[in-house]
Parts: sequence; C-alpha cells; structure tokens
Amino acid sequence: MKQQQLLQQLALLLLLLLLLLLLLLLLLLLLPLLLLLLLLLLLLLLLLLLLLLLLLLLLLLLLLLSLLLLLLLLLLLLLLQLLLLLLLL
Repeated sequence: MKQQQLLQQLALLLLLLLLLLLLLLLLLLLLPLLLLLLLLLLLLLLLLLLLLLLLLLLLLLLLLLSLLLLLLLLLLLLLLQLLLLLLLL
C-alpha cells in the first residue's frame, strides 16, 4: 500500500517535471518570435521618427522659401520706390 502511494507520488512528480520541460521548450520557441516582434516594433518606431524628421525638414524648407520670397518682394518694392523717386526728379 505504501509502495503504491510512493509510486503514485513519483509518477505525479515525473508528470510535473515533463510539463515544466514542455513549458520551457514552448517559451524557448516563442522567445525568438517575441524578439522579432519587438524588433519590428522598434523598426516601425524608427521609421515613424524618420518620417517626422523629414516632415520637419520640409516645413523648415518651406519657411525658408517663404522668407526668401518675402525678401524678394521687399527688394522689388524698394526698387519700385527708387524708380518712382527717379521719375519724380
């Protein structure tokens, strides 16, 4: 009777050990997948950051262009004023 109980306990222990080993194996199999997912997420974030940077650069370029246009307009106005002054003299 006592021997049977010992055997049952041993079988339960073996089953638990097998389950633990199976869980460990599953975790080892899923680990590269999780790492790959993390890497993909990081890459996506980097791409988004790059896109944002590009947009910022484009905005800066647009601002520079508008400033240049404004300067050109001012110069044209000044020239026109000079021309009017010359015509009046």
